[in-house]
Amino acid sequence: MKKVAGLVALAVALGLAGRMSPGAPAAGVAFTVNDQTATESLEHWNNHYVPSLALSEDVKVGKHSICGTYGFTENAILWPGDNLYWDLTKCEKMVFWVKSDQPNDNLRVMLLTNGFDHRRDAVASIGKEWKLIELPFTEETFEHAVGTEFSFAKVAAVDFYQNQTGQYKIWIDGLEFVQGTPKQPARTEAAPQGK
Repeated sequence: MKKVAGLVALAVALGLAGRMSPGAPAAGVAFTVNDQTATESLEHWNNHYVPSLALSEDVKVGKHSICGTYGFTENAILWPGDNLYWDLTKCEKMVFWVKSDQPNDNLRVMLLTNGFDHRRDAVASIGKEWKLIELPFTEETFEHAVGTEFSFAKVAAVDFYQNQTGQYKIWIDGLEFVQGTPKQPARTEAAPQGK
């Protein structure tokens, strides 16, 4: 319960609570997430709780990666802008390269619809070498659900949250939302019986 209260306080401190209050994400044009827009620039990042967040020349793709020293429960947030959201139902998955100065089994990637109280989380395990992470936009991948108002169609932020005790220097590069055919829901009705 303390951790949830801390996340709510964090949302308020970052100014996300107002942006992600009920009905706040309004239709608009969010920037396309790819290496050029997400990891070659700090323009779309809120690094209030990772003040060391900076561009790094230690890269896997392109000219820069995003790098910062994360303590326990510290995070960096990529967001599309005021009152904007990403419709991830039109995307297949999120991909990015990541590494750390020491192994870390609990880097959470959180998709937020309505603040930290309405989200879905996936967990990535990272090491000292660059590792490609692919996270399909499914409930199976983002299996940890918080709240009832989350929607893959209205993602107002992506949060990289260091959920392991200690200080970890983490690099993220080549972040991209890969476009794809939306997944069709499984058919649940019984097959018709033949004569």
